[in-house]
Amino acid sequence: MNKFPGEIGVNHKDNFSEYYMRFILQNLRQAIYKHILQDDENNCFDLENFCRSQSIKLTSIIEFVKTQIVPELVKLGWKYKFAYGETALFIYSSENPPVSWYEEI
Repeated sequence: MNKFPGEIGVNHKDNFSEYYMRFILQNLRQAIYKHILQDDENNCFDLENFCRSQSIKLTSIIEFVKTQIVPELVKLGWKYKFAYGETALFIYSSENPPVSWYEEI
């Protein structure tokens, strides 16, 4: 960021919560992108850890992950599975889920 965006001006204070959520979701996409590039497919993306790092509640983003992130990943050819009470997301390319994923009962 070379300078502060105009949207944080005093005149836009009423929109700050919307801007903050957009900022968090941008960080989420960036974190998942990094995870795909550097982690093994047997490792899950830890949604709970991400939320802790952003100081937000998991419930704030889980619906977005389901309705926006997952369809974007599927469109790119990835498969996915949620685990650990929807606190983790496995992103993989093989026909079978990663060996470290297990079906919850």
